[in-house]
Amino acid sequence: MKHPLSGALVALSLILASSKAMAWQPVPPTVTTGQGSGGSWGVSQPSVSQPTYRSNTGTTYRYDLNNHSDRIRYRNDHGAQIRDNVDPRVRIDRETFNQHGGGSYR
Repeated sequence: MKHPLSGALVALSLILASSKAMAWQPVPPTVTTGQGSGGSWGVSQPSVSQPTYRSNTGTTYRYDLNNHSDRIRYRNDHGAQIRDNVDPRVRIDRETFNQHGGGSYR
């Protein structure tokens, strides 16, 4: 008589064997133009390490400062704050175009 879990073990071993053959494919970052990434329940958000905000001037940012959770992450990311202090495009976006991204990329 077969053990009741033997079928499940065979299925699990097939899944594990086939997963080794699959290659991981990176997903391109989600970037919006002139507005934040927003989002709602059930919609996956971009990873924190990916750009989430692009201003109308073309500056790409890690954080959308119109989004509460991104503002919290930005407050704890001192490197992003330093980049913003030395990048003149950030000041142009904020003061001239009233667009608020944080953690600019060059």
